Amino acid sequence: MIFVPNLPKKVHFLTSLSFSIVPFLPWKCTFVGGRTRYDKDLLFVWLLMKKVLHWDYRTIADMAGISHSTLIRANDFFLVHGIYLRFFRDLVKTAYKNGMIQGDKVSLDSSFVKTFSRKQERGSGGWNGKKEAIGFKLHLLIDAHTSFSIALIVGDGVP
Repeated sequence: MIFVPNLPKKVHFLTSLSFSIVPFLPWKCTFVGGRTRYDKDLLFVWLLMKKVLHWDYRTIADMAGISHSTLIRANDFFLVHGIYLRFFRDLVKTAYKNGMIQGDKVSLDSSFVKTFSRKQERGSGGWNGKKEAIGFKLHLLIDAHTSFSIALIVGDGVP
């Protein structure tokens, strides 16, 4: 029996994109992606898919045929070097140039997110008495007409 998952439209959109993360990489950075030296673009696409679907590393590793430890190292590399942030900024600029973001009316929403470990983590800011938890505060700015994300700020969760 062959199992073919019915993936959401956003995943089909993501897999249809052809892009290179090379322009987003700092001038002198190297990443050794496992023993077989996986392509950075391939790792980036799988990690984007992981984020879009909210799946864990092991699930994506099984689908991609890449070890989960390689995906974790690649994710850390992309976070430290600001690759996700640069990619997001480039997507917003492209969407604005193509008229997908109008920007004349925007909305801002904030949400409290508990830390995964339920302990104080770097940047979490400590105990939030109102929420009775330790966590972060997410601030999202969206275009009111199209619901496209324009900016995301993660701060400490202390009021």
